[in-house]
Amino acid sequence: MVKVSESFSFEVPDDWRDDSDAQRQVFHGPEGEELIVSGAGVEGTSGPDERALLSERVLGNALDALTSMLDGPGLRRATPALATTVHNKCQFWRGEARSNDGATFFGGVVACDENAVLMLTFEAPFSEQRAAEFGRLLGTIRAR
Repeated sequence: MVKVSESFSFEVPDDWRDDSDAQRQVFHGPEGEELIVSGAGVEGTSGPDERALLSERVLGNALDALTSMLDGPGLRRATPALATTVHNKCQFWRGEARSNDGATFFGGVVACDENAVLMLTFEAPFSEQRAAEFGRLLGTIRAR
């Protein structure tokens, strides 16, 4: 299923359940996967300098949240630093972690364009297939 906002679109597998609320989009997969998506747009009539400063703050907050998630108690990072890429008109920061016992995979990404910031977190029982599923989900994110 394709999900579309004012700034981004992304795809979620058709067999996943949509448990979204007013604050964020939440999806659950059949194998215990959970995907949480939240975002913030940068709007208004301010000048370009003020808009750029606001965009920087929103992006900084999202990157701080992603880093905090990856460094959370009971987790060890699978990637030591956030990887950055540009794809589908967005800049991405991506990180992965596993629970200390290795049983749970955690992935997170922050995507941004000039108008908005999107954050996705993915949690699932660990397997190489689920880690690959996280990568496939990220490949569907597009700026509009």
